[in-house]
Formats: sequence, C-alpha cells, structure tokens
Amino acid sequence: MTSASAPTGGPESRDQPLEGGRYVLERLIARSPGSDVYLGRDRRLGRAVAIKRARDGAGDDRLEREAAVLAGLSHDRVVRLLDVARVEGATCLILEHAGAANLESIVRAHGRTPAARALAWTGDVLEALEYLHGCGLAHLDVKPSNLVLARGGRVTLVDFGLARGLGDGAPVEAGTPRYRAHGVRTIATIADDLYAVGGTLEVLLGAPPRPGVGRLVDRLCGRGGEPPYASASAVRADLDRCVRDEGGHA
Repeated sequence: MTSASAPTGGPESRDQPLEGGRYVLERLIARSPGSDVYLGRDRRLGRAVAIKRARDGAGDDRLEREAAVLAGLSHDRVVRLLDVARVEGATCLILEHAGAANLESIVRAHGRTPAARALAWTGDVLEALEYLHGCGLAHLDVKPSNLVLARGGRVTLVDFGLARGLGDGAPVEAGTPRYRAHGVRTIATIADDLYAVGGTLEVLLGAPPRPGVGRLVDRLCGRGGEPPYASASAVRADLDRCVRDEGGHA
C-alpha cells in the first residue's frame, strides 16, 4: 500500500489516503527468526493492530506465503489477517492485536501455571489445531511464545510463518528444538503439532503433574509406550477427563 498526502480543507474520508500512511509502528513486541512484530495503529479505524515485517528484503516471500495461509482461515482461536500493506517502505502483515502477553512471558513472570488453567489454555490450542488440521494444515511452531492470552482469558494461536499443508515438505530444522519431535522431519504432520502441545503443557505446568495429566503429557511427547494420538480431538477427549479430575482435587 502506497501513501500519499490527503487533500486539504476537510476531514479525511475512508476512501482518501492518509498522510504518512494508514498504519503506524509504535513499539516492538515480539521477534522470530527473520521477522519482527510491532504493536501498531490503524489510523483510519482508530484501533491497535499487530504489524509483522521481515528484517530483510528476502523475507517478503515468507510473509506473502504466511499471508496466503492466513487469508484462508477464520476461527476464534487463530489470529486474523486484516491486511497486507507497505509500512515505512516494507511489506507487512497487518494482524489483529490478539492480546498483550504470550504464555512464555506469563510463565517467566509468574512461574508455574495452576493445572486447571494450563489445561484450559491447552484446550484452546487443541481447538485451534483441530480447525487447522481439518483445513489440511500443520502449524509446525506451536510453543508458549506463539500463544497469546486474549481478552476473556482465551488463547489465540499466532505466527504461521512455518505452516504447511499436511503431507507437504516441511522445514527440517525450523522451529524450536524444545517443541520439535525427535528425528528428521521431512513432511508436515499432525504428530508434529501434537508433540509441541505436550512440550508446551509441560512448560506451563513447570512441575511434575498429577498422574492423569502426566500420562497425557507423556503420550503427547512419545514417552511411556502408548500409541501416539491420531488427532487433536482425541487429545481433547483425554484432556477433558484430566480437567474433571483436577476439579475433584480443587
């Protein structure tokens, strides 16, 4: 999106370009390999937005691919793409500002998460993944820093820079090792995302969980000899049982 001076002598209409551009960068709020995310402002609509831009020109192709993925998605637990625009000379993704804090920063500030809350957040992640997998996509970068606590206490999944179609070739070394299944990844699978859910829940809990939750984490992470989960909905069934058990311990 190019910028131009607004006509003088009257208020700016929605159809007129804004002097200085529609979107304004305010402050850096997140970094990922190759890109930065800023809190920004949509001057036309008077609302906060998240603005993602590459740190080098070669990253524009990655942003365009991410935009193409997000443009086909619509779910409450998945960040929304609002626009693709030029901001300060760079191609940027204009995203909804889902919330002020991600789960990594919350754990860093407050320590271990109470089990009931960690399970509720995990349920939100599984809801997002169930939708994504139903759309034929794998996220491939599920981790606490890509889970934003939105208004109302629900979690939103962000950062689709590594997302690929299920069965497509996947970035072998991409993602964070702590949340990546062992072995060489050659194609994108549901199992990649579910393993990352187990690692995320383990980090949120920060301590040995009760046996029921522990079995859930072990199965997600491929420990304990149980067969892997086939789907996010199968995990949610066991998660619901854990939630009921935790309620009995409250």
